[in-house]
Amino acid sequence: MNLETIDWADLELRPAETLRGEAPNDWSDFQLKLGRPVVLEARKYFKDAETKDQAIELLKNESDFFYIRIPVSVKPSQQWGVGLLGVSIDLTNPQGDAEAWSMMPERVDDEQKLSISAKLSPSLKFSKAELSLGAVEAGSQFVAYQPHVYAYNLGTNNPAWEFTPTSGHQVRGIQLLHLVVRQPRKSQTKGKMHVTVELKRAGGLIWRLLGYRKGQTEEHVDFDIP
Repeated sequence: MNLETIDWADLELRPAETLRGEAPNDWSDFQLKLGRPVVLEARKYFKDAETKDQAIELLKNESDFFYIRIPVSVKPSQQWGVGLLGVSIDLTNPQGDAEAWSMMPERVDDEQKLSISAKLSPSLKFSKAELSLGAVEAGSQFVAYQPHVYAYNLGTNNPAWEFTPTSGHQVRGIQLLHLVVRQPRKSQTKGKMHVTVELKRAGGLIWRLLGYRKGQTEEHVDFDIP
């Protein structure tokens, strides 16, 4: 996997509400993109996951595990910055419960540079491939998580992440979200992604916007597992 092969789609931002201020505004120079999710069978793709784990061995006859990578790209404009970026996913499966088995990043309080290639342990939990901030090899691909990042709702059917700026860094650039979903064997889960962004500018005006695929009337982006 590499960043050059991501299939990007521009999201059209439509207002949900004005949190502060009244006048209508133009945020067309603010760019928010969502990459096509990559969905892979976790135990086949990750070599480390082939090692037997007692819990996974007990679950394998009733559950399938899939890895999903979700790219998000944020490009602030001169007048608009991000106060909060939220990505949430609703998982529905007609044959039973689908749940977020593992999520990455789970929490970022200080700057981290992580390889774009996720690693899974035998228990199908993510292992961070963290790079030294001062020793990134030439040509290596990584994502720098500079704002605060928090994951929510692990073990449920509605995992979510929130990004907020720090005093020294905006929410900007490419962010990769990694997720392992456990679902009933030989079934299909529908994923609905919701993207919310709070834009702010000098003067205190704040808008909460929802991301739509262009031409769509519903504020979610769908994908199937598997």
